[in-house]
Amino acid sequence: MPKLNHESERVERYTLKRLEHLQRLVPLLCADPRDPRGRRHDFAEMVVLLVVAVLSGCKSIRDAERLSQALGAGRYGDGISDGALRHILKLLSPEALEPVLAVLVKRAARRKELRPVGLRQHWVAIDGKYVTLKHHAAGTARRIEHQGGVYWRLGFLRAALVSCAGRFALGQLVMDPARAEVSSAGSFAQKLRSMYGDLCTNFTVDAGVWSKALFRDFDQADLGLFAGLKDNKPELLREASRVLRTERRTRAAAAQEVERYRGKTITRRLWRTDKLNGYDGWTNLRQVVLVEQTTYGSDGSPPSVEHRYFVTNVPRGHLTAREALLLVRRHWSIENDLNWTFDVQFGEDDGRWCTANHAVAVLGIIRMIALNVLQALRKRHVRRPRRQPHRTPARTQTTPLPWRTLFEIVRDVLVCHAAARPPPGTTIALE
Repeated sequence: MPKLNHESERVERYTLKRLEHLQRLVPLLCADPRDPRGRRHDFAEMVVLLVVAVLSGCKSIRDAERLSQALGAGRYGDGISDGALRHILKLLSPEALEPVLAVLVKRAARRKELRPVGLRQHWVAIDGKYVTLKHHAAGTARRIEHQGGVYWRLGFLRAALVSCAGRFALGQLVMDPARAEVSSAGSFAQKLRSMYGDLCTNFTVDAGVWSKALFRDFDQADLGLFAGLKDNKPELLREASRVLRTERRTRAAAAQEVERYRGKTITRRLWRTDKLNGYDGWTNLRQVVLVEQTTYGSDGSPPSVEHRYFVTNVPRGHLTAREALLLVRRHWSIENDLNWTFDVQFGEDDGRWCTANHAVAVLGIIRMIALNVLQALRKRHVRRPRRQPHRTPARTQTTPLPWRTLFEIVRDVLVCHAAARPPPGTTIALE
């Protein structure tokens, strides 16, 4: 077996421990949905193989089959066929795998991997995402005909713990196509609260995912809510703009350091007020926040200024101005670290795994389990130094591994580990 370098050794230690725990959890928390007659492969092994395939960057179920052959998976060590994997995905339900995801996340919390960074409390971002598939998707997918073609659209609400370094994925809710996101957000938050307890006491949502009634319900349930405010609530937005226009004459409550992004320089300033508490029946409107973002181009053109408004029921003592400014940025990490990864790196919209029954939702949970491992590696355990000419070695910054590089390292580590075990293997040997 080739010798692993230091980077690969860290990937091996972290990944194999999580997969060992996963393989023990699956038979305890998730029943095998197959008919007892004719079962060839171990159920837990097949679920772990699907997670391993995502960890290794497989984009289709045929890629997962080829990976299983390289790992020597299956009863006789000759791999698990794509048909057998597809059969499992057709029979499984997402509710069956959610307890497995929850136990893995809570185990990471006990290991202090989910400690808030830059914030004093845990914050969960909830955001909607629609998966568009060219193939048949059963369940709650909506069939759409457009310009002579047919496709299916499946909506999810997904949650990520954005207060921690790894931005751990917590779960998803398949939306009823007849209902809007705002009508599902409250029940989803309560579901997360029942699954994770104190990890899910504060939530951040976009402007289209909340309403006055939802704001009241969150506050009555003693849950924190930090929400965007846009023109879908015009009266409140106008009043917030009027009150904060006066506040802007004073010094900003918090100012973010200059950020440089793709040749542009971005600065952000924040003002806040509690003068709208009780306005027009909006109970417990304890803070209204204005964030002014100024973007300077590298070509000397005039800067562009954008104003964004937010409301929260969290008082000033529990959410400072600097924390609120950080939370504005953290909310969008659910787009950058979860939804973008599902689309671009995992190829969720391609539908090349399986789209029958609830397979798309099942794969969503499987991808969340894998994503949490990969994000922990990228954000905490395997980072490469990024030296800049004007910095001393003591101030060297680090950067996450590129996704493709991490996929290759994980695959090589697992294949090398599988090659070292004695044949024939009856399971993916992780111990």
